[in-house]
Amino acid sequence: MMICQVPYLPESLLRFRNFAILRGMLHIGGRKGTFSDADTRRYMRTWSVPGAVTGMVNWYRALRRRPPIDNPRVKPPTLVIWGNRDPYLQKGLAEASLSLCDNGEALWMEDGSHWVHIEEPQVVNKALIDFLTRS
Repeated sequence: MMICQVPYLPESLLRFRNFAILRGMLHIGGRKGTFSDADTRRYMRTWSVPGAVTGMVNWYRALRRRPPIDNPRVKPPTLVIWGNRDPYLQKGLAEASLSLCDNGEALWMEDGSHWVHIEEPQVVNKALIDFLTRS
């Protein structure tokens, strides 16, 4: 994430070779066949919109600039849906987030990746509807 602090560099790297890094993240980070060629082309069109890549990078840039939070507790009921096979984010991040929730629960998707909402939309949607109905 430190590279995102350098002006222009991350945007250049992400655009390099027709978004090769981002395309790789789609296909390496999920189950085989999660993203079709048409899906990838749609993402590439979106990434090509002026400012789109900078907007994505700015999320990481802002992490270092966020103000301190006096009380980080999350009071509303919270559901974390997490793919156990996420190659980008460690399960401990979800566990740490849940520890800040007064009423948090997790749905651990055993075969889910970073793209669990795309791989298992029926399971994720049902979990969300059930959670929101209860809450």
